[in-house]
Amino acid sequence: GKARRMVGSISDIHERKLRELELVQARLLLQDAIDSVDGGLVMFDADDRLVLANGRYRDIYGFEAQDLLPGTYLLDITRDYYSRHPEHLKGMSLDEMMALRRARHRGPERAWEMNLGERWFQVNDRVLGDGSVISLRTDITALKTPDIARLGIAY
Repeated sequence: GKARRMVGSISDIHERKLRELELVQARLLLQDAIDSVDGGLVMFDADDRLVLANGRYRDIYGFEAQDLLPGTYLLDITRDYYSRHPEHLKGMSLDEMMALRRARHRGPERAWEMNLGERWFQVNDRVLGDGSVISLRTDITALKTPDIARLGIAY
């Protein structure tokens, strides 16, 4: 047979491809900016699933990139860390630490201090308009060490 009718369309996708390329470049630039932050930066969505974490955040907790995949729940990350480092529970049970971490994550206290072995961090959690939480961990060990020595606090 002969073709009796042919239907098709022609469209220029050049503009769409340019926008897609710009979006990829913007995402790469944003990731570079996030990774350049000196502190540990992490973001969770409104359901407490991981959105992103920079390299410094992974270093603080000793995680590999594959340990912190987007969609992983905060409490699963917390449980994994304290299961591997029970010495950082400071005399609490794992369940007590999990409850404390959950309360601090969305609580009214925006900044708090966390001790992980010989390191001290100031943690700043901010709840965003959509319910997501962005958190920054800043190493304050150099600021705490003189106080610890002066007060005779063992850490």
